[in-house]
Amino acid sequence: MNKDGNLSLTTWDKLVDMFYSPCIRLRDSEDGGITTVCYTCGKTIPINDAQNGHFVPRAAKPIKYDERNTHAQCYRCNVALKGNLTVYAERMINDYGVEIIAELNHAGAKHFKGTREYYEAMYDMYRERLVEMDNYAKFTYIFEQADKIIRIAKGV
Repeated sequence: MNKDGNLSLTTWDKLVDMFYSPCIRLRDSEDGGITTVCYTCGKTIPINDAQNGHFVPRAAKPIKYDERNTHAQCYRCNVALKGNLTVYAERMINDYGVEIIAELNHAGAKHFKGTREYYEAMYDMYRERLVEMDNYAKFTYIFEQADKIIRIAKGV
């Protein structure tokens, strides 16, 4: 928490990510949220075992929450194969067109300093979106965790 009693930008970013990741995994599910398919190898995996893989690394803050840059991946592709980027690029080009790679790389290289208002808006948007998705009940624990983080950060 900052001196002014507000949550830090780091805390807001963490809170956004808590809701963004399951939204992406549910978006990529073909069976209402029971399983999802790895974007790069096609393996069917339980939704709670899926990871939110980024084509351009998540450290590129301007596009960390760009939904074209993130897809469900299995652990092997996302971690062991470091994103399986050759296959990831091929899929991205097929899904979004050849210009997507340069567009995301260019956007990711720009300077970005998220504001409190930006993170609050993203948090509200993905929290609401998760509630509206089929089978979001698998992720209700996230709401409890987020509320706890906010309470602790605010000293309540």
